[in-house]
Amino acid sequence: MAGKKAVKLTYKDYLQYPDDGKRHEIINGDHYMTPSPNSYHQYYSKKIVFQMENHLINTEQGVVFYAPLGVILSDNDIIQPDIIFVSYNNIQIIKEPGIFGSPDLVIEILSQSTRSRDKGLKMDIYAKYSIPEYWIVDSEEKIIFLYRLDGNKYKREQVSDKTLSTISIPGFVLDLNDVFSTPF
Repeated sequence: MAGKKAVKLTYKDYLQYPDDGKRHEIINGDHYMTPSPNSYHQYYSKKIVFQMENHLINTEQGVVFYAPLGVILSDNDIIQPDIIFVSYNNIQIIKEPGIFGSPDLVIEILSQSTRSRDKGLKMDIYAKYSIPEYWIVDSEEKIIFLYRLDGNKYKREQVSDKTLSTISIPGFVLDLNDVFSTPF
């Protein structure tokens, strides 16, 4: 007797998920759901996007997005990174209703519910689809880990608690003191 074949979810299934304030993703055909992020997570995300956007307005190098926005890497891999950068050289992947292809940079801000997935499963998926850079923001330690694709795996290039620069956005330097300072 043959074993039952596992059902792999697809982009069509993804489109059926409710707009319920939760983040729905399909990774390797499996559904993952996380609750909406906490206030610190959202604050740090806003600060990073604000700095990037200010640089991009002046340099016209690309576009920055923040979650929730689907990045459709394949029919069975639909991810919602916290922050997404797409260079103008790659602009054709931006379509309605999401990003259809590999962005130039993705950023995940760790939370208790996503920590292991962001450092494992999602890192592997981002490498599989050749996303050149991946940042992991550790909001508890107030540092950012920058990974660059080296072959088919990520190699950690920088760990910073002061500033961070990226080859994905030439000339951009992220001020981490600004990112991690909060009024609350």
